[in-house]
Amino acid sequence: MNFRLIASRVCLISLTIILCSILFVQNIKAQGNHSPNKRNKALIINFLPFQEICWSASKINLKITSDISPSNGIWQAIDSVGYESAAAFNAAMSGDDLMVSQTPLPNNGKSKTYMLKYTVGVGGDTASIVTPIIIRGKPTVKINSTPLQGYVNNPPYVQCELDGDISMSANIKNGIWSSDVVNAFEGNILQIGKIKTLNKPFYIRYTGVDTFGCTGKDSALIEIHAKQVIVLPPDTAFTWYAPQMAVNLKATVKNASDFTWVYYRPNGYYDDYKALNTTFHFSADEDSLTKMLIIANTAVRTGTSSNVCPYMEASMFITVHPVPKAYFDLVYDTTQKWITAKARRNNFMHYRWNAPGVTDTGKTVAFSTSAFTSEEIPIKLTVFNHLGDSASVTNFVNLKSGKVTVEETKILPIELYPNPVQDGFFIKTNETKILSISVLGADGKQINVGMDANGFVRCDYLKPGFYCLVVNTSNGKYSQPFIKE
Repeated sequence: MNFRLIASRVCLISLTIILCSILFVQNIKAQGNHSPNKRNKALIINFLPFQEICWSASKINLKITSDISPSNGIWQAIDSVGYESAAAFNAAMSGDDLMVSQTPLPNNGKSKTYMLKYTVGVGGDTASIVTPIIIRGKPTVKINSTPLQGYVNNPPYVQCELDGDISMSANIKNGIWSSDVVNAFEGNILQIGKIKTLNKPFYIRYTGVDTFGCTGKDSALIEIHAKQVIVLPPDTAFTWYAPQMAVNLKATVKNASDFTWVYYRPNGYYDDYKALNTTFHFSADEDSLTKMLIIANTAVRTGTSSNVCPYMEASMFITVHPVPKAYFDLVYDTTQKWITAKARRNNFMHYRWNAPGVTDTGKTVAFSTSAFTSEEIPIKLTVFNHLGDSASVTNFVNLKSGKVTVEETKILPIELYPNPVQDGFFIKTNETKILSISVLGADGKQINVGMDANGFVRCDYLKPGFYCLVVNTSNGKYSQPFIKE
């Protein structure tokens, strides 16, 4: 065989192989798989496989997340056996951005897996890879509502502002508690006493994070009831007596659905025991101090619409002091030359005795007649009750005959009319000289008033309620209650 011919054929075959290899390389298309560096001689794709993505994320950029290069390619989902539909995924794509929350929501705690394909071309060469991406659903978060169910078992869960703090929990631990109102939580402690939003429902919320870093939320509607408040007038005291007496009462109530004046017996009753403003009728002992305890309370909760806070109770005293009446007995011991005087009533605060040149105090006193120079000796008793109202009487002893003369008590009457009053009232009294007048309110504070020449006292500026007129005369101080309408 000719050596030159053989060499020529070998060179031709070699040249043909080289040429075919070049053509094959230029026309082959690189196919990718899960490997991060699937390459051909013209194009290399580098990327980081996707981690699980939480559906609660708002948006992710696939190029940035995968750190892919070259980065000028196109992402799209493809249909593949065992994977979710590509159409729903691609509908949530905007360029390289995936609007995660626009993809179908996986069942709580579950996930959906899609197959993604990335295609890139550079200088006429193209390459692609396929890789899965997992979108995990929001975890099921459930607030434990048992601690909130002290009053009602369904939302809004009602509490009272007087209740203590509540330790809250949920099925996923180490989450974050929050609320629509300030100061509601410190950690997981619901601070009932620091919440200022009262009598208005609001939400408390819990955000839990599962082991995959996905967040879920739950909320509960609650309402804090403001404590019930009841205010009665302050204790009041006056000098008064009538066969049947009455006092106007006014209560102030907040945050309560019902109100009751506690039924009083045996010697008192209310015109309307359910009304905030009512009149209390009672009887009193003419000769002794009478104290009436007035009690009112808010109603006990009767339904879900009522205040769950404990009912409140308030009380006040009405003290009726006896009208001063000065009666006393005189005994003249002609042998010992002593005059003994003894008051018949012992329920007054102060007793004052006057005889010529002598003054004494006490319920019983004795005077030596040696100090007297006249035959007819006047002995005067003035009694005062706890409010300072007074009355006096003067009895006489004849030292020569031993005769004792007893006079009737001098109760200085004061008449106030009309009563109840509106614009004002008139004062009628047998006193020859009225030194001053004033009015006491139910709180005991003095209110200065004036009387014209006709005995009229204007009081249209007074608020409706119970008052007491105090009249100072040359013979003592007297009082008369009245009602301003």
